[in-house]
Amino acid sequence: MIFIVGGTGTLGQTLVRMLREQGKAVRVLVRPGSAAKAEPLRALGAELIGGDMRDTSSLELGCRGADVVISATSAGSDRREESRRMAEYQGPLNLLEAAKAAGVKQYIFTSTLFPKNP
Repeated sequence: MIFIVGGTGTLGQTLVRMLREQGKAVRVLVRPGSAAKAEPLRALGAELIGGDMRDTSSLELGCRGADVVISATSAGSDRREESRRMAEYQGPLNLLEAAKAAGVKQYIFTSTLFPKNP
């Protein structure tokens, strides 16, 4: 099982699609308000669970039984410091702690921060 946080974003959707095409079992964390963006992932056969990177219990649930965890989060166009900190630092750190506690074998951190303007 591969657990993806950020699966409704541009990178995350691509990852889910590619992994499902390879026949991999995929679980995606879906934030409140992102249900419409998640429906195509459900149609691909991904398991969806509700939650948020601030909610460690949802991260623990997502990590349970996963072999791999992928953090594909981004604050996108939201420039507020609080949003950036959660998406690019505290959220992935919360996810890493949940993955360690669940005995996940591999944690993959991705970033799209400044892809065109390094």
